[in-house]
Amino acid sequence: TYYDPEGDILMLEALLNNDPEPFSKDDLLTLHRELKFIEPKIQSEEDEPPK
Repeated sequence: TYYDPEGDILMLEALLNNDPEPFSKDDLLTLHRELKFIEPKIQSEEDEPPK
């Protein structure tokens, strides 16, 4: 098998240095609209307040 440690390092550097663009305000508003809050159907004993 052929192993090129320097090529692997260059690929890793390129992957780590390729930062995604930060979220814009419009992206966050769209994401907020798409998220839904779902009430659990069954409440676990851990979720109940202390007596």
